[in-house]
Amino acid sequence: MFNSIDNGHAKQEFFNKGVDVGSRAQCITENEVVNALSRQKKGNSSGPNGIHMESLMFADTRLHVHLSLFFTFCLRRCYLPSAYMSLGDNSIKKIKGGDLADIDNYRAIAISNAETNLLETVMLNMFTENLILICINLDLVLRKVIQLDIVLIY
Repeated sequence: MFNSIDNGHAKQEFFNKGVDVGSRAQCITENEVVNALSRQKKGNSSGPNGIHMESLMFADTRLHVHLSLFFTFCLRRCYLPSAYMSLGDNSIKKIKGGDLADIDNYRAIAISNAETNLLETVMLNMFTENLILICINLDLVLRKVIQLDIVLIY
């Protein structure tokens, strides 16, 4: 199915770039993608590719599987396609009742693709879980060191 879609040589570029870290990188499961989707906000504007977050949230579970495979592959290759990282820009009024002609009444925001936001959430969850484990292990090590110091003192 994927080979029948014209991708403008993006697939070959994807395979040629990056470093294959193989099994050293963690796999991203479908459950992690579903968990990240449940934490996303609804009603945000779409990114440069025009896909809204709701289309990912209410999609069939087969898309979740494909996203988890894609995210795992990107993580193992240490590479993201340039179209995946593209940003759109928009300006928002700071003060609703302010002067519309005043340039200082606006602030710029960058809008990324919905899939990019999803990958960021998945990776943030992974880092948070690993950081918690590191803190727990460090706490256990410190307790043992403190106990050992107390024993050595007496």
